[in-house]
Amino acid sequence: MATDMEKYVKTGDVIEVAIDTVAFGGNGVGRIHDLVVFVPFTAEGDRVDVEITAVRKRYLEGKTRRLSIPSPHRDNPSAAISPLRRLSVSAHPL
Repeated sequence: MATDMEKYVKTGDVIEVAIDTVAFGGNGVGRIHDLVVFVPFTAEGDRVDVEITAVRKRYLEGKTRRLSIPSPHRDNPSAAISPLRRLSVSAHPL
């Protein structure tokens, strides 16, 4: 059954999104057609192409396909988006 959000955005759509803030838990928060989209591994100020992975009743979930404009808040703006790049070496249990 289609939700009201699926009238505007569907799973698999790729849309450019500006990340406005970071939510509790670390996901970046942007908006598409006034709908909130949560995108992991993004920073406030990033501009990313997001693939929609889930359409929920009140929000969207997505994954980054391409970092268009990196945020000035990034430690290494030229680094590829990867969960492994966010870990510090000292945090790795050896």
